[in-house]
Amino acid sequence: MARQTGDADQAVSSGGAHQVIEFANPFLVCGQAPGVGAGLARTRPLANLTDAGLTDANLTDADLNGANLTDAKLTRADLTRANLKRTNLTRAKLFGTDLTDANLTLADLTGANLTYVDLTGANLAHVDLSVANLAHMKLTRADLTLAKLIGANLEDANLTRADLTDADLTRADLNGAYLTHADLNGANLTDAKLTRADLTRANLTGADLEGADLHNANLLAADLLGVRWSSRTLWPTTVAELMRARSDEVEPGVWVVAGSGGAPDRSPISVG
Repeated sequence: MARQTGDADQAVSSGGAHQVIEFANPFLVCGQAPGVGAGLARTRPLANLTDAGLTDANLTDADLNGANLTDAKLTRADLTRANLKRTNLTRAKLFGTDLTDANLTLADLTGANLTYVDLTGANLAHVDLSVANLAHMKLTRADLTLAKLIGANLEDANLTRADLTDADLTRADLNGAYLTHADLNGANLTDAKLTRADLTRANLTGADLEGADLHNANLLAADLLGVRWSSRTLWPTTVAELMRARSDEVEPGVWVVAGSGGAPDRSPISVG
């Protein structure tokens, strides 16, 4: 077995149908799996995998808690059910990666490329995804509670039934995104782009939509009680007048959608 030195250098034994990947990094323990870079079934916290080449790796159920994967190449890797809690994935290449049911709580994904990633059911609570490329990705049922998505690209992403409670989506691009039944309670959508977004039955209670562009968005049966919006907010033409009629001006050029007491003209608002 040959050995190389370095944080993520590896020694490969090719005997048999499997390869054992042994990392020189003392924090990393590897198991067996087909393919180079596929033996990370168990790791100790704080593994240094900066700039690691893990394209097409099988990392199902891997424990990468606290690992440093800055600039790592994880294109098409399988990270189903992986533990990536507190992992640093800054600028990581995750194109086409499978992160179904992965735990990414408190992970840092700043500047990561997540195009066509599958994050169905993933736990992304408190995750920093600022400026990340999340276009076309699957986030169905994902937990994005308190996630930081400032300036993120979520164009045409599938966020059906995702939990975005108190998430920061300032300046995020959600054009064409699927947000059916999504929970956006208290979310910050200031200056967000929501053109063509499907918000059918979404919960937007208490969300901030100041300066948001909802042109041609679908708000059928969406709950907009307590939504904060401004003169810069662009509503779909079908609901613009209703928003004005159902809102109270709380400061010059800023309104909050009202509803109280069960009165027919002030009841909780639901478009549709």
